[in-house]
Amino acid sequence: MKDPIKLKSVYQRLLSQRASAGVRAQFAGVGMALLLTTTVGMGVANAQGSRAFTSESTVLQEQVVDLERKYLKPAILRSRYKVETRFNDAKVAYLLEDYSRSSLLFVGLVEDPKFQTENTYPEALYLLADSLYLQRNLVAARNYFEQLINLGDGPYYQVAVVKLLELSARTGNYEGVDELYATLDAKAKLNPAVNYVRAKVLYRQGRFADARRLFQKAEEDPDLSMRAAYYRGVAFVADEQLENGRQVFEEIIANYKPETPAQKRILDLAYLGAGRVAYETKDYPSAIDFYQHLDRNSPYFDQMLYELTWTLVAQEKYEAASRVTDIFMFLSNPDPAFVPKVRLLRADLQLRLGNYDAAAQSYNDVVETFMPLKRELDEFVDGSRDLEVFFSDLVESQMRGEESEYMPTLVAEWVQGSPVLSKAKRTGADLGEIREQIAEAEHALDEMDARLASGARIQSFPQLAEGMVLAATLETRIVNLRQEMVKAEYKQAVSKMSPAQKAEWQELEREAELLRAQYKAAPSTKSEVEARIARIDSRFASMRRELDTITFELDSQKEQLQAIETYLAQNAGQPMSEDRAQKIAELQTAARADIQNLRDLQAALRSRISVERQRLGVGDQVTSKESQVRASYSDVLARQRRLISQAGGGADSSDMRVARENLAEAESRLAGFSAQMDRFVSERSEELLEDLAREMQLLAQLDQTAQELLTNSKDLTANVAHHSFLAAQHDFNQIIMRGDIGLIDVAWQKKEDATRQINQLFEDRTAELKTLQDAFEEVR
Repeated sequence: MKDPIKLKSVYQRLLSQRASAGVRAQFAGVGMALLLTTTVGMGVANAQGSRAFTSESTVLQEQVVDLERKYLKPAILRSRYKVETRFNDAKVAYLLEDYSRSSLLFVGLVEDPKFQTENTYPEALYLLADSLYLQRNLVAARNYFEQLINLGDGPYYQVAVVKLLELSARTGNYEGVDELYATLDAKAKLNPAVNYVRAKVLYRQGRFADARRLFQKAEEDPDLSMRAAYYRGVAFVADEQLENGRQVFEEIIANYKPETPAQKRILDLAYLGAGRVAYETKDYPSAIDFYQHLDRNSPYFDQMLYELTWTLVAQEKYEAASRVTDIFMFLSNPDPAFVPKVRLLRADLQLRLGNYDAAAQSYNDVVETFMPLKRELDEFVDGSRDLEVFFSDLVESQMRGEESEYMPTLVAEWVQGSPVLSKAKRTGADLGEIREQIAEAEHALDEMDARLASGARIQSFPQLAEGMVLAATLETRIVNLRQEMVKAEYKQAVSKMSPAQKAEWQELEREAELLRAQYKAAPSTKSEVEARIARIDSRFASMRRELDTITFELDSQKEQLQAIETYLAQNAGQPMSEDRAQKIAELQTAARADIQNLRDLQAALRSRISVERQRLGVGDQVTSKESQVRASYSDVLARQRRLISQAGGGADSSDMRVARENLAEAESRLAGFSAQMDRFVSERSEELLEDLAREMQLLAQLDQTAQELLTNSKDLTANVAHHSFLAAQHDFNQIIMRGDIGLIDVAWQKKEDATRQINQLFEDRTAELKTLQDAFEEVR
């Protein structure tokens, strides 16, 4: 199938763009590199005088400009082209197989009425539907595939049709499919893949003639030709047109030379299909010829041997049929469903050939092999107080992802071989997985909601957060430089101050000293911010240790429950007092309750750790307070500078004026940078909150659907499992009965043969006596 969205080329183009952007960033980030690695050399500044202040202020001014270029301009462009940016982000997530993120981003786009007029709307709709499909959220995926199909012709129309038909076949929900067929019939040209999938759906609906017509169209595609031809033959056979089916199978055999393992399997199936049709039409020699084309490496070799045996039996070639059963018995891994059938058939053939001892031995082997299974199953059934309750609990534990209640090993293996029960188990597993995905999604949304509701919401946007960290670093360096400049000017002005001015200075200095300790305690570089986060992480260690303890206790409780169930398994069928049985049941109930309580504690603690971590970082209560301290300290420095100016002191050189002007401009631009970044954080937060609201609504709907399915499927699956189990018991009974009847048949046949021999001897003796009597009459 062609790729309508050219994912590979898009991905390569994105990588190329990233590489180019990386080269540009190397040049744009030179100033940032200085920002991350340098600190104000205050001792040098003092030594070199006002010129050093000018130089340092110029560097800070340039770094603020560099900060704007690297962080502010991309944010402005993203805000201006936010729809395009969001679409690209979602598409990259899809290409990277992060389907959870891609679906979250796409759903916000496709549900926006303004975006629905964009040219990229159909592509977004398809990628959203496919993201949900790949997450096995089939109900929501179907909804969006239907919306895409309703848009009419386009590059994603036919691939959406294929996916919708696959969904219908998987779920058995064919609602709206007939209307879709009518639309497709009006199309002049369809992708062969559409015809192929549609034909398979029609076949499952029992519409064999329509299915054959579309399979034949799909044969035009070289990639689908062999498969479509085989299914066309199967559709003929299902429609009881055996000769037409055989003709198609023979055409596949004659015209296709397999080049891949998949094609080889299809060829084997064609030989099997031709052999079955020949058998049904009593063309036994041809059937044998078709069957013998399958070699030992074929996955259908055991099935072929079984069918070949019956073909030989139909020809009354019992010796040859018996030899085929001998071959089957030496297979290393035959289908378990065939084993008892072939063993009984082999014994029947030995009986038919008069090999009574061998037949008796074969029947006896069957009885001895399967009698322990039957006995184990019967004991389990007889020892169970209520099988319906047992299977209800069994299914419920499977849906919770726990170990199943005890079931005898051999019986469990037999029951697990049932296709019906396997499908029922998969249903439970799928629903359990959906429930887990919902829980994980809800937990992720809680984390995001906690972050967006806190002062640390900027942490949701790493690029903006990094810019704000660097802005805070620059702000600190500006304050540091002002502090050194004030110190230098004070030394020159102190002699000119009046007593009142000196007193005011002392008051300001005391105020500054109170703030200085808090100011110096705050991290001033990016590395110090990261170090502080690391220290905070260490405080979570005790919470994580508590979590480990709960996890260990949970595992211990699971082992205890398993031990109880193992004890019950080892003593199944053994007499047990009612009091002891009640105590064991109470222990099981208590263990299950403890496990559930520990799971709740584990989930709650994990959630608390995760949510609290989201509240830490740039913008949290600590960093916000540090920013206030920095602003207050800067205000004190400004008041000190005004007091120095009032005293008529301080350096008034052109270098100092330039330094003050540079710092004023840097501060102004930095304040504008922070305000802009705050606006972008608010804008993006609002977008995310809207997305969260939509996603929470979708999750609520999905959770309700899953709950309904869980309730309905639990009873249905338990009922299916129960009946499948009883069917297995019936199968065991039938096998044992067939073995016992075979032994009776052997004894009866021996008796019949002995009776025939006696009758024959009697007849021979009567004839001889008559001959002698006739001879005597002649003599007399």
